[in-house]
Amino acid sequence: MSEAKQEPGPEALAYAQALKKIFLRLDKSQREVARLLAIDASVLNRFLSGKPNRDSAPDTVAAKEHADALVHLVRNSGATVTDLEVAELHELRRTAQAASRRRDAVADSFREQLHLLEVEVESCRAELEDARLGSTRLVGQLERLSRQLREAKQRYEQTKARAEETTTRLEQAVRLRKEAAASAAADREKLLAATGYARESEALLEAQGEELRLLHRELGVLRRQVQRLTAEAGVPAPRPVAQVATQVSVAQSSSGAATGRQSALRAEGLNADAPWEAFDPQAYVGNNYLHMLGEDEALISEVRDYFSDHFEGRDQKDLSGIDVGTGPNLYPALTMLPWAKDITLLELSANNVNYLNTQLLSYDPHWDQYWNVLRKRAAYNNVSDPRELFRRSTHVRRGNIFDLGSEPGRWDVGTMFFVAESITGSIHEFRKAVDCFVSSLKPGAPFAATFMENSMGYYTGGVEFPAHSVSKRDVEEAFSRITGEMTVHRIREHEAIRSGYTGMLLVCGRR
Repeated sequence: MSEAKQEPGPEALAYAQALKKIFLRLDKSQREVARLLAIDASVLNRFLSGKPNRDSAPDTVAAKEHADALVHLVRNSGATVTDLEVAELHELRRTAQAASRRRDAVADSFREQLHLLEVEVESCRAELEDARLGSTRLVGQLERLSRQLREAKQRYEQTKARAEETTTRLEQAVRLRKEAAASAAADREKLLAATGYARESEALLEAQGEELRLLHRELGVLRRQVQRLTAEAGVPAPRPVAQVATQVSVAQSSSGAATGRQSALRAEGLNADAPWEAFDPQAYVGNNYLHMLGEDEALISEVRDYFSDHFEGRDQKDLSGIDVGTGPNLYPALTMLPWAKDITLLELSANNVNYLNTQLLSYDPHWDQYWNVLRKRAAYNNVSDPRELFRRSTHVRRGNIFDLGSEPGRWDVGTMFFVAESITGSIHEFRKAVDCFVSSLKPGAPFAATFMENSMGYYTGGVEFPAHSVSKRDVEEAFSRITGEMTVHRIREHEAIRSGYTGMLLVCGRR
């Protein structure tokens, strides 16, 4: 073959120049690079010049693997060869191969182009499939949007109808409001007159209530005089009855007989003068707690909820508690049972102390009905054996409520049920009892205390015990002087369960 025929074409020269441009990024000779590429140095020379040697085959176009090997070698040396340069290099290679005089080079070029076409066809087919799936999704979205549009139109129509209906009602309400305003203006004068009448009636009732309390105290004085006289005469005294006393007091109130006797009522029965050693706990339990009354159920439900809400979420189960003036009544202590590991039952009467000690080992079955009310809240229901917990947690201490003044801030939680107003006829001792109870608690400690509203006194086992008649206002004034916060509830059943008082007052608060 002549030299003219061996001259490379422009395609081979362009490819060779691109290869040489990449080769020059290596700081090595052609011989060193040929050795690294595992080819002869003369072959590398043909690839980089695009010209065949005189004594060699006219193959001046480097194959794909040689071009890739050179790019890899350059990149490993730390020099940069971009992906775009590599793509352009292979495009030049394929063009040079297609223009080569060697059939195998041309065949390789066609084979590679065919492969590239197959890849492109497969890519187009995948895109077509994605387009078909996207079209299906678009159709589904279109149908969903159409459905939502129909639903939105329906809701719009419904909203429009409701708006029209609301407008009509609003117009009616405006009209009725104008009519009501006119009627209210006419009734306002009547209401003012009724308010004045109610105030006058309230003042009258207050005066009559005070008169009734004075008459009751007078009757107590007269009873004690009769008892003393009959004792001196050696004649057994008749057994007094609270209901008869109430009827006598009401009769005297209606006839106005109390007007001249107020001086006799100043002799108030003090706590120290009461016959506490004659208190009959069995008779008291039989009359009051053997069967749970509606008032007691309502009362302990309020205390249960108050203590549960106060202690909810607090990890406090090792507190000390006190029930002041326990008497033969266990349910105040039961209300503290889930939280207090140590509960003191403070009681003055020896008979009551003996009764409480008999209840410590295993209290009587009739107290279960009170626990069943308490266990409606989780803290109580979580107590698996209340009798055993009561036995371990409580102890009886004989003492007077007024002695608590020497133990300020000792207990974490406390109860006092029907004590301060039921141990004395003196307003001063009543207030002192409240002070001693509250001051015995730690600051912030929760408590519950109850009172007989307008109590006319009580009898147990035929023996009369003192009481001070208190109203809601009296209780609020007594506690407001020493407590941080409190709420007073008035508990009254529809039917009069016990005679001699007008209702129960419950105070829930914190020291």
